[in-house]
Amino acid sequence: MTLELVRFINRTVELERLARYAEKGYYPVFFLYGPEGCGKTRLLVEFIKIIKEKENYVVIYVDAQDTRSIRSCLYGTEDIVSLIPTIVGVVSEPAGKALAKILPYVIERYFERKILGKHVIIALDDVVRPLGLEIIESYTKKLLDFLEWLISRGAKSAFIIATTSEGKSRRLLARHNYVTLHELWNLDPNSTKILLNELNCPQSMLENIWFLTGGNPRAIIELALKNWDIEEWLSNIKVRIRASLEKALGKFKVELKHVLEDIDSVLDNPKILEILLDANLIAPIDRPCLGYTPPVNYELGIGKYYAWQIPAYREVLKQLLKAS
Repeated sequence: MTLELVRFINRTVELERLARYAEKGYYPVFFLYGPEGCGKTRLLVEFIKIIKEKENYVVIYVDAQDTRSIRSCLYGTEDIVSLIPTIVGVVSEPAGKALAKILPYVIERYFERKILGKHVIIALDDVVRPLGLEIIESYTKKLLDFLEWLISRGAKSAFIIATTSEGKSRRLLARHNYVTLHELWNLDPNSTKILLNELNCPQSMLENIWFLTGGNPRAIIELALKNWDIEEWLSNIKVRIRASLEKALGKFKVELKHVLEDIDSVLDNPKILEILLDANLIAPIDRPCLGYTPPVNYELGIGKYYAWQIPAYREVLKQLLKAS
């Protein structure tokens, strides 16, 4: 079972907003971020599926994490998508990474006539990790140049959207006016219940799983694949957190305990903030989010400005600090 095999649930508000930007255009570059597993890729794929069926639209989706082939990391308007692998040819680095870098050049060089009078949507999924933090700012500026080129060459509208789960990229990109940042959060409580029921979660476990996952679709599916064995799932998380925070558990024990009580206290301790962002355990919350915006809930580890990506990370860290 994978996330793609589970029925797409809710996200109506998010899809409506993206569809509006696709029709009217959006300036500057639209950057979507959020917790790992919250559904950014699924949202983007579902959006592209809907929008590519409309007349007068040119749609190209690139999975920047795909390492297999140029064709495998592409999806969208077929008469363009089918030609790009032939144009690009053999690449010397992972396919998704290579295509994300050269796509603007390919479109400008070979497909200028194809965009005339069309709504053009370019979706670049999970670009930060393969490209690297060191170039993401300059890369996003090039995307803005590409967006302006599309408009200048007669596109009816243009919308470039990129996604990331990498927390540090938000801080880098927030310094610039050539990008706007938008956050996607985990599912709301009602949507989470629908997903759990569709996965045949035992009714007696619904509340506990909401408390541990905070509505994160990937975490819920991981639990389903483990036959709802919460203990095994938490044990796997513990191994990951222990490995990623090996030095910090001893050196910053007092500071980490404080963060467990008040997640927003990371704002007073840049070092702890950096450690937890690097480990992908916490995420900023820019209110309002693109759709569902979680209310402050200290029991779930959700503050006004930051939150644990899933509440289970907070619970596991408590255990590790108690044992250290």
